[in-house]
Amino acid sequence: MKISRFLIGVIITLMTLLSFSACTPDATETVQIIPTPRSGTTTVAGVLVSYDGVPYTDVIVRLAEVYRKDGAAAFALDAAFSPGGTTNENGEFVIPNIVPGEYVMIIGDPAVNYIIIDDPETGKARVWMAPLDGVLDVGVLQIDF
Repeated sequence: MKISRFLIGVIITLMTLLSFSACTPDATETVQIIPTPRSGTTTVAGVLVSYDGVPYTDVIVRLAEVYRKDGAAAFALDAAFSPGGTTNENGEFVIPNIVPGEYVMIIGDPAVNYIIIDDPETGKARVWMAPLDGVLDVGVLQIDF
């Protein structure tokens, strides 16, 4: 009797494990959960890929705040306080709960190797407006990093 109870336990365990594995997402599927920002903030999300469509993994993505005065604009990246995140295995990144405003996106480590996302029409740094209480989805950014 002990052996048959043991075998029944093994069979039930295997069936349970198989049913859970059938519920997991396909490995080729991109699953990104963008959290709702806290009140008074915004969330920035996007995907970094090469021009061949290969995702960049474990790459730093930082936001440099844009400052405007008398028609002129400049941006500043504070290595200690500027918001940022890192891409996952699919090249996805999420930077939650940032102060709404204008930002320039800097990819990579500013002390070693980085690029600034530029506006293809002007060739200057691209400025994104992060909305109050919303999500700024910058989409898929193809870069040569």
